[in-house]
Amino acid sequence: MPYGKTRLVSVQPTVSLTTVKYGFRTNVDAATSTALGHAAVTVTDNAYPVGFCLGANSPKPARASKKLATGLKTSYCDAGARGTATTAGWKVGPAQVRRAADTRFTRTVFVTFEGNKYGWRLPKTVIAKVTLAELANLGIEVATGTEKDIIYGASIPRLPVATKENPDGTTHRLRFDPDFVDEAIAADWSVSTRAEDTL
Repeated sequence: MPYGKTRLVSVQPTVSLTTVKYGFRTNVDAATSTALGHAAVTVTDNAYPVGFCLGANSPKPARASKKLATGLKTSYCDAGARGTATTAGWKVGPAQVRRAADTRFTRTVFVTFEGNKYGWRLPKTVIAKVTLAELANLGIEVATGTEKDIIYGASIPRLPVATKENPDGTTHRLRFDPDFVDEAIAADWSVSTRAEDTL
């Protein structure tokens, strides 16, 4: 495939994350995609497949590389293709997964959307001020710190944003679960939904 012309594909990043379709663009040839278990992704009417995420910094699938006569080839490898890729001469590294964190100043929070958990760090001062009950109205859960199945940094899917002004004049803007729009509105949050951008 000519340099610069890319295809949107996905892989399963780890054996345990069966519902995650880690998306990325690649310009490797079809034979390489087949060897590494790349699945073609079709975007229809701005809708992505269930479980698809793009731009996540965790989890990261394993990277595979192989020296060929034409040079070094490298790309992400599907967890289910690891064995056959290794047998075919590919060197496959480890996948990378970040554990949920509970630090002095922040906690990991997440929402569950289409079977996957999407998380980010939230200051503990915000959690205390908003309250756990209000977070629940937005479908936001506080991680225990042991989770290894949370997706971080994804640009797709795009989560909606809820805004509420506090009695002291400050304002909180929080990403939230798309399935909790009605609950958020009922709890007096202003809701802004964000359409996914077609790649």
